[in-house]
Amino acid sequence: MVPLYFSFFSYHSLFAGAHYPGAVLGGARPKIMTYYDFFYPYLSSFDPGFLFITGDATPFHSTGHHGMFLLFTLPFFAVGLYACLRKKFNYQFLLWSFFSAPLLMGFVDSVHRASRTMCLVPFFVVISIVGLDYLWQHRWRYSKFLVLALSALIIFNFLDFFHYYHTDYALQNRGLIWPS
Repeated sequence: MVPLYFSFFSYHSLFAGAHYPGAVLGGARPKIMTYYDFFYPYLSSFDPGFLFITGDATPFHSTGHHGMFLLFTLPFFAVGLYACLRKKFNYQFLLWSFFSAPLLMGFVDSVHRASRTMCLVPFFVVISIVGLDYLWQHRWRYSKFLVLALSALIIFNFLDFFHYYHTDYALQNRGLIWPS
């Protein structure tokens, strides 16, 4: 099941790149540069602040106050990383795919752009599901903690997003206040 899932997204990426060139590189031209210039955009794709807290800098791709991924999924993703390292080859291949997906970002000098790091989403989801499955298999150890932590994170994430989206973000996009 996992290899079929990856092949679908690989073929889709090739199709999107051929029929919509802006989907992959966004019109930017790849250039040869120093390895510092290459690794900075690549490593910024994994910045936890960008992924879970701030998100994209442009107001039409993100609120600027909430990350690309929901904050309450962070524990599942962390446990999923741990579980993938302990499991067999298919799961280690999943990790390799997650960390190699944004390699092209190093060639176009793209930093903290959610639209260009969407390639991480399918791998993030599968790794988070592996973490959730690991916690479910060991639920007798973590059951109370899991329910309390998940409930608190979901409530916090929802209330924070709801409040910010209907107050500050709405005013910023109407041009009534400047973002801080």
